Amino acid sequence: MRSGRYARARMEAAISCKFHCNRLAEHWQGYWPATDAAELAADIEERLAAATAAWGLRSIEPLDGGMLALTCAAMQNDRPVVLKLNPRGHRDDRQLAAEGDALAFWSDTGAAVELLDRRDDGFTLLQERIQPGQSLDDAGLSAEARLTELGRLAARLHQAGPPPSSFMHVSEFAPDWDVPRNGDEEVLAHLDLHGGNALRAGGSWKVIDPKGVRADRHADVLDLAKTLEWTRIRARAELAESGGWPGLRRMADVLG
Repeated sequence: MRSGRYARARMEAAISCKFHCNRLAEHWQGYWPATDAAELAADIEERLAAATAAWGLRSIEPLDGGMLALTCAAMQNDRPVVLKLNPRGHRDDRQLAAEGDALAFWSDTGAAVELLDRRDDGFTLLQERIQPGQSLDDAGLSAEARLTELGRLAARLHQAGPPPSSFMHVSEFAPDWDVPRNGDEEVLAHLDLHGGNALRAGGSWKVIDPKGVRADRHADVLDLAKTLEWTRIRARAELAESGGWPGLRRMADVLG
């Protein structure tokens, strides 16, 4: 009976993962129209099975949200973990493969999710499951307070010091950006730092889902400004609540 329950649970997890891969494939096709989305999905499903066996994972449950990676909650022994499988075989391979390197680079800061292990040249990541895991956006804070917290998180990440040249530079990642150059030492910028990618970890916050790009320390502020600009409806509410663009200035002030 017990083996039957486990087999049924594995089958249900596989069906759920296939459903989520099909959902993600629509986004992949938009990002990388020259890439076969079905091949990306098949590769992720194969890596999911291999990672599950290699790391002894159970109770695998795909998480909603996200537009690129298949992310699953799981258990390893008695520890809650997160399994993240980034798609590979497209023009952004280099950047996505470096996510684990970014988390490892920031490990001593305590401001990023802990990387437990990785496989498949960095495209398959095993991470801690942050507890309680509430996002900054859902914490009931004002927009001004959220921007301040994001600034503090960025400053903590930057304490890791100058990153090695193996990380992609912002001029390659976003060649059309007018990134400020103040003559300061470059840092490893998150470049997707918003309230949905900052999770409550005990009494503090940790970031997830970084791009991990070498840049000026204020690049994260520019990135958030562009995110608000792209989502104009939300931007109006966010900027009005935080006092307009000076709200972003407060985030920059935290960075120094």
